[in-house]
Amino acid sequence: TTWIVAFGDTDFSGSDTRCGSPSTKVDMEVRVWYPGKGGKVADGGPFPFVAILHGQQIWTIEGYKGYDYLGQLLASHGFIVASIDGRSLLDSTIKSRGEHVREHLRRFVDRNEAGSGHFLEGQIDLDRTTVIGHSRGGDAVVATWEWQRVDPDPGYTIVAIVAIAPVQFFARVGGEPSFISHARDVAYQIIHGSKDGDVSDFQGYRQYDRAADIRAVGETPKSLVFVKDANHNFFNSIWETLEGDDYCCGGTLSGTNARNVAKAYIHSFLQVVVNCDLDYRGYLTGEYANPIAGTTVNLDYQAPGSEFLAIDNYEELHGGTHDKTDNSCGGAVTSKKFEHYDERRFSSSDTSPFNTYKGETYAGYIHWTTKKAKLWNQILAACTPDPTVYPYLSFRIGQIYRSSGSPNPPGNQDLFVQIVDGSGVMSALVKASDYPNSIYPPWLTSEGGTKTVMGVVRIPLSAFTGIDLTDIQEVRFRFNNPKKGEIVVDNVCFTK
Repeated sequence: TTWIVAFGDTDFSGSDTRCGSPSTKVDMEVRVWYPGKGGKVADGGPFPFVAILHGQQIWTIEGYKGYDYLGQLLASHGFIVASIDGRSLLDSTIKSRGEHVREHLRRFVDRNEAGSGHFLEGQIDLDRTTVIGHSRGGDAVVATWEWQRVDPDPGYTIVAIVAIAPVQFFARVGGEPSFISHARDVAYQIIHGSKDGDVSDFQGYRQYDRAADIRAVGETPKSLVFVKDANHNFFNSIWETLEGDDYCCGGTLSGTNARNVAKAYIHSFLQVVVNCDLDYRGYLTGEYANPIAGTTVNLDYQAPGSEFLAIDNYEELHGGTHDKTDNSCGGAVTSKKFEHYDERRFSSSDTSPFNTYKGETYAGYIHWTTKKAKLWNQILAACTPDPTVYPYLSFRIGQIYRSSGSPNPPGNQDLFVQIVDGSGVMSALVKASDYPNSIYPPWLTSEGGTKTVMGVVRIPLSAFTGIDLTDIQEVRFRFNNPKKGEIVVDNVCFTK
């Protein structure tokens, strides 16, 4: 069972200026869930810690109480969870909010110390700390991690960040070059609804792409959950009740379903990256079906650097420029019968139709109008996988949207994949849609258009029958079903 305990203080002294005017007291109240009852923590600890921060709202709304559903679930699975009342810092900077979270973490270090006399004494494993934020809180928890990187506190280690429908205000700060908005060597998850009427442009996707990009990979597993028809407010039960539906045009996912999706995928993520329970990873990769009936998700799970061999990440420069004829491992890239094929930048600031992608990344742009279109990647010896170590071929892929004249036919896009071994023997063709997370069509958003969101297709090498998998020479994509389309592809690799 789990009990909810509220405790707090307003004891910031007048000399503390980190969070605003010296005369302003900062409310330090939190709402806590823990395994156990009656002020006694259950046996089996110490338990990993989770701090949650809400976003911008009206002062009178107690939004920090809107994550009871997460606190209760996680506590029942052996986490100690604290939801922070962040209303004292409404309208403050993202950095200030991040420091507010850190001050709470310091207080929990104190409560956990031997001799503190607190009922949580010795019960919290603060070396396994997760910070979760919603909206501006989702950006602030990245700043929390960045504060800790630049000016570390003793007593706790942040091992995971979860951002629910985040803004992306926090970036490189002028005058403070040591602060960067680039999460690295920390697990990072983002959840966003396709009908978010507040952060409608999915600006947090930029933060997701920057987290451990190919130029600074790090040990950073990343998980993206794009939720069809979910809005912004309903991930918080209090916001649903008191602020209502933020999407303009109907058809939104119910609050119950939105929160159930958050529960399923946040819990799975923390089990994988905090508790090292890989049985849950199948939910993040799509190997296991979405457990929430009546909902649809697009998933992007990217492994940490030590768990993949890059074939083509489209980020490396060759001779100072991006070269579509070379891949990441130095092999040749051959393209045939495309209307357009290029290695280019995708971002919301780009020209149409490439601005439908709201992140920031270089990727392959592919537009074909014939069933003869194909893309071949040469695999050099340095990138040849041991199939017992790297048993999967994976790639990120998404459907590009045009408001008019789209070459994409209705319904999902698809393609075939084939592997060629060193003797020139070609495997059987494998259809991408036979594996989880096929290429979803763009979903309607509150901007009146659509978003291109990539998901990961992950195919076991064992599916490519009839060849020597220890001697892979080429990976081929064949765009012959359907006969025309327009997609973006990225992060082609062999993975564990």
